[in-house]
Amino acid sequence: MHYVVFRRNFDGVYRYTQLLIAKAEAEHDEPINVALGFIDVDEVYRESQEKEYQMAVVSELARDFEYVCYVTLTTNFQTDVVKEYRCDKDLERVIPEWSSEKRFTKKLDLLMDRIGYGPDVEGFREQTRRAVILEHLEKEPVYYVNARAVIDDEIKYHQIKFVADRDRKGALQGFIFGIHSIDEETKREMEFREGVEKLVEIQTEELKQKNDELTRVNENVVTLLGSIVESRDMDSGLHIQRVKRYTYILANRVMKDLPEYGLTSHKVNLITYVSVLHDVGKIKIPDAILLKPGKLTAEEFDVMKAHCDEGCKMLESLMGSWGDEYLQTSIEVCRYHHEKWDGNGYPYGLRGDEIPISAQIVAIADCFDALTTKRVYKDAYDPNDAFDMILEGKCGVFSNKILGCLIKCRAAFCSGVMVKDDFYIDTNVDDNKAMAFDGLKVLLADDDNLAREINKEILESEGAIVTEAENGAEAVAIVEASEWFDVILMDTSMPFMSGIEAIKRIRTEIPMKRPNMLIPIIAFTPEGADKKVSECLDVGANDCITKPLIISELARILIGCMKQNTIKVEQRLNETIKLANTDALTKVKNITAYTDKVAELDRALMEGKKIKLGMVMCDINDLKKENDTYGHDVGDMYIKNCCKIICSVFTHSPVYRIGGDEFVVVLCDADYKNREMLISQLRGMVSAAMKIDSTENGKASFASGMAIYDPEKNQSVGSIVREADMQMYRNKRQMKNIR
Repeated sequence: MHYVVFRRNFDGVYRYTQLLIAKAEAEHDEPINVALGFIDVDEVYRESQEKEYQMAVVSELARDFEYVCYVTLTTNFQTDVVKEYRCDKDLERVIPEWSSEKRFTKKLDLLMDRIGYGPDVEGFREQTRRAVILEHLEKEPVYYVNARAVIDDEIKYHQIKFVADRDRKGALQGFIFGIHSIDEETKREMEFREGVEKLVEIQTEELKQKNDELTRVNENVVTLLGSIVESRDMDSGLHIQRVKRYTYILANRVMKDLPEYGLTSHKVNLITYVSVLHDVGKIKIPDAILLKPGKLTAEEFDVMKAHCDEGCKMLESLMGSWGDEYLQTSIEVCRYHHEKWDGNGYPYGLRGDEIPISAQIVAIADCFDALTTKRVYKDAYDPNDAFDMILEGKCGVFSNKILGCLIKCRAAFCSGVMVKDDFYIDTNVDDNKAMAFDGLKVLLADDDNLAREINKEILESEGAIVTEAENGAEAVAIVEASEWFDVILMDTSMPFMSGIEAIKRIRTEIPMKRPNMLIPIIAFTPEGADKKVSECLDVGANDCITKPLIISELARILIGCMKQNTIKVEQRLNETIKLANTDALTKVKNITAYTDKVAELDRALMEGKKIKLGMVMCDINDLKKENDTYGHDVGDMYIKNCCKIICSVFTHSPVYRIGGDEFVVVLCDADYKNREMLISQLRGMVSAAMKIDSTENGKASFASGMAIYDPEKNQSVGSIVREADMQMYRNKRQMKNIR
């Protein structure tokens, strides 16, 4: 018999199994069969096997590697613990702190101090970030990093090997970490490989730039030709933009529901861009026919039909100076967008899938817009009626499969809402589904492509419009360049700029340009990472959430963010109103606030409400003389002194500065009740302040008058003010006589 123990993966869960191999023999000991038996190993045996597996990897590394250790992973970045199995004495000699340090990340920092100069350090730092190591080990069992170290003034090359260790469920529970020197031949191979990789990287970037440049050229040509059509026919400008939007909606749905047509996101965008050229041939059609308000004659209609071929001739003239893919798709759309599925279209009477899919899609988009917009020869149909007309074949026959896709796009077609670049809109609209985030503009920043794609699909399935960023720096740039997002979802750990730093930049730098920016920012943080959550909240995140995204959780957080923003907006609004209603010099209410108050009181009087109302008018004496003699700074101090006396007397009533030297008090509550005593007190304080010899010491002088609302003689607030004003001037004459 022979026993073998091995590890199996069932649905992502590792199990240890013992395999029994036994031989069944004949009479003369000749083997005639082999029996196999499997049995799952118990928990204790499994643990021993996991330990043996771990030690086997350690032993294998220890044969050739100068340093070997095991790193136990935890959720906390700082507590990844290193258990050493072998350490080269030379390493301990060069880095004395090495042997005493038990944290993996700190050991890498110590090693980093010996890693060459300039880009070597940055390259090593990026390759050995904890997140990068774990990302590689999640996908593959081994991850290598090559490094150039300076030891005793001599450059030496090293290779670092990380080997994944998983638990029985397949989760990464740790990794074995080894370092060994590389000989001269391996070093040359490594340098050559790095050189080739760098060259490929440079060439790839150059190719990407050229491709981007070609795409821009193609799109510029499309835009130019589209603008020519627009200038020819005033209706066509908006028409081609609407057709562009409808094309994008329908093409996306065809891509998802009808894979047999082979549409991709690139092809969808391509068809969308060139859809603006479907009527480019109308440039050649005479105005008398193109702009005719009535029905065309048979001869005129023949001329009109020629716009398909005329447009293709124009496009074919661009051959050699325009991208072949753009040119071919443009010609398909231009030539065949009036063909019909049953062969009754023009100019060639094509049937079925003889008509290119690009032209089939644009034909429906063109037909829907033609029905729903007013033309010189007809009024516009209601969008839902137009939609039904297309489905019922009243505008010619279209493919049943394409119409099946169109049915799912009813809400998007009939909404008439255009978002972002005319056509980037939600394509998952379903009449029977209420979407949680319909139209919500989301910036999704995450360097994990798979996680970002999954979260994007989740958001778009709920009606959100998603813009993607692959790192923090890109996210900041997008926010700076964009007008507004409804919410930002930010991963915390990203290259080039972390999510935490990006949140900080968005909250501290961008508001300087747009001070009213209140975009909610929600951070993606690892589960249980309390420190990360705290850091995110400290730099300005509204809340944190873990991946994968759960819509109900995001909705709960967004509701909380909206409440927070509502409170902030209300606070700012109140501050703005207060500022607008406050006199800058004295900090009492100003003429604007007084006007609003008078209007409010007049409404109350007109409605017959019983109110207790008193007005006190105050006019500063000799303010012009103060300004002319001592300057406006002293004059301002004089005004403040007078205002201070008024406010100290009428402590329960609003005080208004309604002119340079005039104040009004609207008596309320206890002030109204004690008005006679208070007006006497006010005049007494003024008499005392007039005797002070300098403004700096509190000199003040003003006349005052009071009037009380009498329903028998006062029909408006104005009449009370005039009465108070008359009393004030009587007081002013008395003060002059005294002086």
